Amino acid sequence: MLSPSKNENRFIRRLAWLPLCTLLAASPVVMAGDDDHGGHVGHAGDIYVGVENGRITTGLISDDAVSGEMRTFESEFGDAGVPGFTADPGWEAYPGTFNPDARVGWESLAGLRMWNGNGFDEGIEESITVSFGPSSFEIGASASGGFDLAVQPDGGIHRHLSFFLNHPTGSPLPGIYLVELELYATEGPEHSEPFWIVFNNG
Repeated sequence: MLSPSKNENRFIRRLAWLPLCTLLAASPVVMAGDDDHGGHVGHAGDIYVGVENGRITTGLISDDAVSGEMRTFESEFGDAGVPGFTADPGWEAYPGTFNPDARVGWESLAGLRMWNGNGFDEGIEESITVSFGPSSFEIGASASGGFDLAVQPDGGIHRHLSFFLNHPTGSPLPGIYLVELELYATEGPEHSEPFWIVFNNG
């Protein structure tokens, strides 16, 4: 089977977003000068983690803005020069978002899926290992519990988890992979709504 070219993979990745976008309403954008964080925007490309109405929310940090709510994100395996690995996207919550005594965690709500041209296949051989230091969990054929990390003393977080794409032969197929996650806190707000990360391998 011929592998897609790099340009074809970019096109496929955009197509893979279409069924996800139908799940979501239009997202408002909060400009940096209009938020209540003293002009702090964060690192472009990171996932913004906030709390609204007692629930954890997710958005996207760009150079000059933070989306009010977003639940689909993208990443690229090999972007740091290591095949099958990425530490993006990062995760950032502003100071005061969480109780400093809380821990914030990630868990998988579904198994890893792969784009087939019309939708996402389940039950594939690949898996993704998510890790930070000694903590890790694997997204394989089904949902899985994750791990949580301590919040900063100021109530914020800024973490980059490691994502490793695995295959029993050591050679994952090129293509588009999808994970469905949620964020939780050990104290305070309710779990986030489900959100998705689309990873390109190729």
